Amino acid sequence: MGSKQFKRKPELLRLLSISLAFFFILGTISHGIAKEPVPLKVSLLPYISYAPIFIALEEGYFAEQELKVELIRFRGGGQTIPVLARGDLDVGSDITGSNLFSAIARGLKLKIVADKGHLDAGCNYHAMMVRKDLYDNGKVRNVEQLRGRKIALESIPSMGYVYEKMLSKGNLTLNDIEIVRMPIPARVEALATGAIDAASAAEPMVTQLKTLRYAVTLAKFEDSVPNYQLASILFGPNLIERNPNLGRRFMIAYLKGVRQYNKGKTDRNIEIFQKYTMLDTNILKKICLPSIYTDGHVNRKSIFTCQDWAYKKGFIDTKVTEDQLIDMSFAVYANMILERTERN
Repeated sequence: MGSKQFKRKPELLRLLSISLAFFFILGTISHGIAKEPVPLKVSLLPYISYAPIFIALEEGYFAEQELKVELIRFRGGGQTIPVLARGDLDVGSDITGSNLFSAIARGLKLKIVADKGHLDAGCNYHAMMVRKDLYDNGKVRNVEQLRGRKIALESIPSMGYVYEKMLSKGNLTLNDIEIVRMPIPARVEALATGAIDAASAAEPMVTQLKTLRYAVTLAKFEDSVPNYQLASILFGPNLIERNPNLGRRFMIAYLKGVRQYNKGKTDRNIEIFQKYTMLDTNILKKICLPSIYTDGHVNRKSIFTCQDWAYKKGFIDTKVTEDQLIDMSFAVYANMILERTERN
């Protein structure tokens, strides 16, 4: 992928180029001295969007950087924010939304440092799924026909911007539907029994619902918010302030994992995906993989458009600046190292 986001800050690139030799030598010296890999705690959910981390573990990319990664399991991305902020976690992730904006506005030392999944218009990774019987009998064939329907959605402060953009295609707002909150796994049964009419779903659920013939895709979120920055890798104070060299080493391994991930559904990648997600191999071969930029950059514009929406809706009362929220220096450094290595 291109690096348009990086080119917007040539002064950062110049400074990093000047300091690259210093960091490289320093890293080499520290690697030579180190006798044991440095422990690093990284958040884990068994989602396919974590695949670059799984790959980096399995292929030894973290070990190359003398890191001993411990995966810490969470039930949801938002739960990592307080743990990351107080230093009990080194690397986390979260979706773009009010929780992240609010945390940073309160002074928590968190930064977006790399892409972990954006909505690519060529992929059906995240969609509004409608019951197949409602689609087949013509009752719900377009977004406008969702009016008054029971729909299972994620937290509105977190995902409401995406939902409203999708609903606007049918001249609807969130006030025009009946929002149902339920755990994501429960949505499959709810669609099968008719307890709900539609649901927000991401892969592998999109493919599973189609395979079971419980639901069909009514609208791809990628079409409503193309290139939207859905989720990002986050660093907390341990790597941002206390030991940025560890952050740079993590990023080298992570982006090396992203490079392999972006080779697609190779036999080796499928093997790694299956080990960590426990999904059936046949499902893995069918699903749309979330898009992750090879160079790790994030779509800044979409992030701040979402923040404007959250502020307007009253979900946040203070906006944060780009300097407070995003730090691409780790990814810039890692790309320089990887590109130098690939040339040699």
